[in-house]
Formats: sequence, C-alpha cells, structure tokens
Amino acid sequence: MKNFVFDGLAYAKSVINNHDIDGKNANEHMLLLAKYNFHVNKMDDASNYRSIVDYMNKYWCLFVEADYQMKIEDYVKNAHKYPFKDIESIKITRKELDFIANLNNIRLEKIAFVLLCIAKYECYYHEEPKYWISWSLNNISKLARVHVTKNENRQLFRDLVVAGVIESNSSNGNLFEHVLFVSDGKDDEVVLELSEIDYKELAYTYLFYKSGFSGYKHCEKCGVLVKVKSNCQKYCKECAEESDKRSKLNWWHKNKN
Repeated sequence: MKNFVFDGLAYAKSVINNHDIDGKNANEHMLLLAKYNFHVNKMDDASNYRSIVDYMNKYWCLFVEADYQMKIEDYVKNAHKYPFKDIESIKITRKELDFIANLNNIRLEKIAFVLLCIAKYECYYHEEPKYWISWSLNNISKLARVHVTKNENRQLFRDLVVAGVIESNSSNGNLFEHVLFVSDGKDDEVVLELSEIDYKELAYTYLFYKSGFSGYKHCEKCGVLVKVKSNCQKYCKECAEESDKRSKLNWWHKNKN
C-alpha cells in the first residue's frame, strides 16, 4: 500500500538512514538520495552520481553500477525539477462531508471519503490537476476497510458513478477515477484537517468523525487511530505487540538469575 508522505524531507532522511536495501526499495533509496544531495547537500551532478554509487555499493551487496547507471543519471537530472514537498494538512469541508453522508450507505461513504482524501493528496503533493487518481479498486476498498468480493467491489464502484461521486476512464490499461464532489473554495467551512498519521487509517478517521468523535482513540505510542475495545486500551495492535515483547524481555532479564 502506498505511503502518504506529508514531510518529504523528513521521509527522505528516514529512508536514507535506513540501510536495509533490497531489490524492492533500491530505486526509492537512489531517487531520494539524488534529491537530498541536490537540494540539501548542494552537490553538482557528477558528485551526486558518485555519492549514490558509493552509498549503494556500501549498503547493498547486490548492487552493480552498470545495471543502474542510466536510472541513476535520470534521478540526478530530475532532482533539479522536484524539490521536497511539505504538506501541513489536507482540509475536508462541510460540503464534502455532507455529500458523503447523503449516500446513506456506510460502505459507499467510506469509499467516497477515501477517494476524496486520495484525490486531495495527489493534487497537493503531486500537483495532479482536477482530482484525477489512478488506484486499483481493490486497494481503495482495502484502505476504506470495505471487505467484499471482486464482483461486489465492481458493483460498489458502479453505484459511486451513478451517485455522482466519481467518473471513470481507462487509458493504456490503467483505470482513472475523477472525484467529482470536491469543494474547497476559500469560503467553504473546513471541518477536518488531516495529518499524515490520519492517512494511515482513513476509514477509522471517517468513522471517528461520523460517530461524533467517539469510539476511537489515538495510539499512545505511534498516534495511529484505533477502534476502542476496552477502557484500558492504550496502543494499536502493532505497538501493543511490541510493548508486550519488551515487557517479557525485561522480565526475563530481571529474573534470569
């Protein structure tokens, strides 16, 4: 699933400082290092190229310069065009939320909210015009926490087209969705201001709003929104498991003798 990055520079630093490189993330390391070297370290293209090669040779044993030469050269050249982006928040308006609520179907509502959030993010971060996005139906439904069969998923999206939520188009085998109900004029009332952490659980973010901001809470460790199952709940599933492991390890060290 795609990462929604609000602070591009901070994200680049975290990736570059994580030296666990493999075939899946190697391109991202090189791309971000090219941008970082140009915009932060102020390197010229030749120094930038050499720095990337040295970095990859040091941290990835399978790196072969000849296999990546053209790609690295492209990353270095394109770094001039693309500075790091910084999004303070994504604003969701009253008109947009009212439109979603009027669908009167919780599955459609969650998917519509996710489509809106993706479209606004793509517009602000990647400067995609007119709120067109290209995501698979399956990934959109997963992000919306809507669990249905493939045929049911197709029907849901047909229902969204009929309801005026989106229009769809295909080009070169890719499906594009145009979100039609965006309303972010300067006089529109802003109800939600979403941060990067909110984008990790967009379905819960919508349900939290819909429930009057009850029934959910932010993990005390990572900040992600979780569904409340008990009054003593502090963490999301991942952080709870990590906390439990640490507690068991501390107990073992304390009692091993």
